[in-house]
Amino acid sequence: MSICMHKQPLLGICKACKMGRIVFMCMLALTGLLLLLSSAIQGGEVGIGYQQSPIDIKTAYVQSNQTLGDLKKKYSPSKAAMINKGYEIQVVWSEYAGSLEIGGVKYRLNQSHWHHPAEHTINGKRFPLELHMVHISHDNKIAVIGILYKFGAPDFFLTKLKEAIDKIDNVKEVDLNVVDPNIIEIKRDATYYRYIGSLTTDPFTEGVTWTVMKKVRTITPKQADSLRKALHGKNNSREVQPLYGRFVQVYQGKDISKKETSLLWSS
Repeated sequence: MSICMHKQPLLGICKACKMGRIVFMCMLALTGLLLLLSSAIQGGEVGIGYQQSPIDIKTAYVQSNQTLGDLKKKYSPSKAAMINKGYEIQVVWSEYAGSLEIGGVKYRLNQSHWHHPAEHTINGKRFPLELHMVHISHDNKIAVIGILYKFGAPDFFLTKLKEAIDKIDNVKEVDLNVVDPNIIEIKRDATYYRYIGSLTTDPFTEGVTWTVMKKVRTITPKQADSLRKALHGKNNSREVQPLYGRFVQVYQGKDISKKETSLLWSS
């Protein structure tokens, strides 16, 4: 026979213990609700789960994995349109524009869009802009390539889209005719980080395979401002989410020097 903390035999649960358990469960539920409310107030969205994106990539803790291999991608020019979703500006390919293969699964390129400031951070550092290239498999699995940008020389992709970007703040869609995704110039043998996360906008679907490129590209402040202006001055990035024990891996490509190699784990 067991004895409870109130020195009563535990043939059942004494009233005091039962009331304590009820209070404890209510406190847990209230804590959860407060966390969700805090998330909604701060970022306007609530993502429930343990594989949420974006994350802070701490390079001192990434795991080297050369078996990931070069990026198996093949893109081709295709008809596209620029669409203002209100929360992001997208370039959507209406016809087949190529694919990305990961683990034997082919993901068809669907659309690209920008977040300002960038969503993923590197060792706590946030960059001015991030491009996402969204790919979807035949069974609706999702793979996203993320590219970070700092201020510097103009980005060629945004330069090509300047006329459309200038128009998109007043209309919902601009026909782009044919857009070649290869303009974004992602090298097959580039260095990248890989982890499993989620979409960064509603519905925050998890199980997304993320490929975040190591090399930081450049844009001009004017280019970044043009995207922000199209959303009427709004920033559209989500806050960094907890890692919850997930592993971040790095594939060391041929696009970095020996000096930069050491920075993969220490920068």
